[in-house]
Amino acid sequence: MISESYQACPALLSLTPQLVGSQGQASDVSATSWGKYRRPAGLYQPDFATPMQGALLWVYEGMTQYWGDVLAARSGLKNADQYKDGLAMVAAELDHTRGREWRPTVDTAVAASILRGGNRAWENWRRGQDYYLEGELLWLDADTLIRKMSDNKKSLNDFAKIFLGKGGNTGPLIVTYTFDELVQDLNQVVPYDWAKFLHDRVDSINPRADVAGIERGGYRLVYRDKPSKSERMIQAAE
Repeated sequence: MISESYQACPALLSLTPQLVGSQGQASDVSATSWGKYRRPAGLYQPDFATPMQGALLWVYEGMTQYWGDVLAARSGLKNADQYKDGLAMVAAELDHTRGREWRPTVDTAVAASILRGGNRAWENWRRGQDYYLEGELLWLDADTLIRKMSDNKKSLNDFAKIFLGKGGNTGPLIVTYTFDELVQDLNQVVPYDWAKFLHDRVDSINPRADVAGIERGGYRLVYRDKPSKSERMIQAAE
């Protein structure tokens, strides 16, 4: 979660609507520079004839979304209200995606190659590449749960040090991982049934979005008849 000790940058917080989307771009790219070298084993094939297996795409794409927004807030690229508004919009959009009634998040990762771009007809029912935003809510859920179970002594930061730091400074070397390794790394931070935690949120049908992390952080997802300032700026930029 975001730290309360950050100092927001006034120049960036007063961006025009056309530039508001770029506030988190630097932090998102920074997070991507970590995640792209920690790749699911199924996405690191020895040749071009072997199909890619994207079942674990939600791990690093979701983590990139999560860390990208968190780092933007911690660094002052966004203020606390902008971060929370953005998170609320993510949760609300996912909560009103009808396709989640039949399609689990893992399937949006497996089918990533055919869900990207193309015809948007029935998109709400088919689902798109939802593993990005579903992954962001999942990692927020995991982060707040770790904090709760450790009496705020540990967080997802500790997991990141283990997970992203395998082998030390490996440079541009791709280091793969499996689901079992992911669970093992989480258990090094706080012992828990992480396999069930992840399976329940990724492999199961969940008609509602995962807002446990938002609620555990002391907030609720609510709807109002007028958009927030952040939402108005985003709408103006579209």
